[in-house]
Amino acid sequence: RIDLVEVSSDSGYSWHPASLGPEVSSHAWRDWTITIEPGERSELSILAFATTAEGEQQPTKQVWNKLGYANNAARPMRVIIG
Repeated sequence: RIDLVEVSSDSGYSWHPASLGPEVSSHAWRDWTITIEPGERSELSILAFATTAEGEQQPTKQVWNKLGYANNAARPMRVIIG
């Protein structure tokens, strides 16, 4: 069960908690939202990182395997504004 989602818009230098949507089931995706206010012209590296109720944290590096199973690593998304 996901208990916390933190989001960074500066490549992981600072983190902010997201608002979590309702938990549908223990095996379902859980929606979350956050508002980021960038400058007029910006280049952001957005990264979301989840933590479970038991304290397990989403990996930041992908563990390679031949079939791609269990690939749940947090990955940055580059966003250019302006």
